[in-house]
Amino acid sequence: MSNAQRRPCAMPSLKRQQCHMTYGIQNEECVREELGEKRCYAELLCQREAMKFYHQPMRRKQGGLKGSCSALVERFAFPENELVLPDDVQKSD
Repeated sequence: MSNAQRRPCAMPSLKRQQCHMTYGIQNEECVREELGEKRCYAELLCQREAMKFYHQPMRRKQGGLKGSCSALVERFAFPENELVLPDDVQKSD
């Protein structure tokens, strides 16, 4: 069994640690690395919840769309995944 199979989140954890060493733990420069590590552990340890969060983050309810702030941060932190807000969610400045 390879190290990646034994420790599947080792690389995202290392990237986050390196970012924190470079920019500090309280800096917003490491949001992508932190979210990547959290996603890895969520998909490994909380598969049902991760599926709901990452693949169904915005759900239609009475009165419009409902979703968590975390889901929106995840969508904006990784724009290359083409995750955009639905048309009926408005941006506020």
